Amino acid sequence: MNKLITSFQYELRRTVSSTRVLWWIVLSAFPILIPVLLQWAWNRDRTPDFREQNRPQTNIAIEIERSSELPSARRPRRPRLDDADSFTANNDDEWRSRRRGRRGPPPEEYLPTIWSVIFFVTGPSVCCAMSVLLTAAPAVASEIEQRSWIYIATRPYGIQTMMLGKYLTAVLWGITSSIIGVSVGLLLTESAQRLQIWQTLVGLSICSAFAYAAVYMFLGAILPRRAMVLCVIYTAIAEIIIGSFPAVINRFTVQYRLRALLVEWAPVSKEFRSNEAVDWYIGEQGSGNHLVWLAVLTAITLTLAVQLAQRREFAASVEGDL
Repeated sequence: MNKLITSFQYELRRTVSSTRVLWWIVLSAFPILIPVLLQWAWNRDRTPDFREQNRPQTNIAIEIERSSELPSARRPRRPRLDDADSFTANNDDEWRSRRRGRRGPPPEEYLPTIWSVIFFVTGPSVCCAMSVLLTAAPAVASEIEQRSWIYIATRPYGIQTMMLGKYLTAVLWGITSSIIGVSVGLLLTESAQRLQIWQTLVGLSICSAFAYAAVYMFLGAILPRRAMVLCVIYTAIAEIIIGSFPAVINRFTVQYRLRALLVEWAPVSKEFRSNEAVDWYIGEQGSGNHLVWLAVLTAITLTLAVQLAQRREFAASVEGDL
């Protein structure tokens, strides 16, 4: 245990660089920027200047005069004088209902569902996964490039301790970036159930960081020289494309389990929860089954990553060095 703690502290100190901190700030700002821009677009419709610029400039007197000059065969129906209020649209609610393509903020009862989905996509799905990818994927490749692999391999439990230390470091980077980004973003939004949304997203960020770190470390141990490329391809094909298929195959992805936990824990509306399309993507299993599946996936992939790194023979030199 002392070796693991020492390895974790060493890997954490080594990863704290200006470049890594900059990427952490950029990824943490992603869950803040998207909701803020969306809420700004909603609030823009509430300003008097915007409503005045988009209000239809229809004068009932001009319409009546133009209609009287047309021949009787081509004369349209004369507007009634009591329709003047409908053309001026002084009532904001009436004006919104008459516009094509309704803008402005959605109804208050749908805001918890909307914010839960938006922060889930920007936080645990994108920010956390990308932050974990930068640290977990090159776990083996970085040691080979720095010529320290031979020294680590000759130490008792050196490779195991090194891999677990890098794993915990990647998990810490992913959890902190996602939770901080989501927390600040929720403070800047308007929702009556922000505490429950925050608790849900914190739990999903923890599950996402542990699962993705193990998967990316396993892929990095398979092909160290192309670890980043292999992890990006896996994320694009497996997690995004296959994970979006409404079929049994999407249940083998991390995104499927995280989406199901989101619907189970987040304060989503009954219409969203009972939607048939949503059932295709989350299934009918309980949250306990999804948590067990994520724990088993994390344990298997992390064990395979450590065993691959320990049993494979990696060349410490390239052809140009010979």
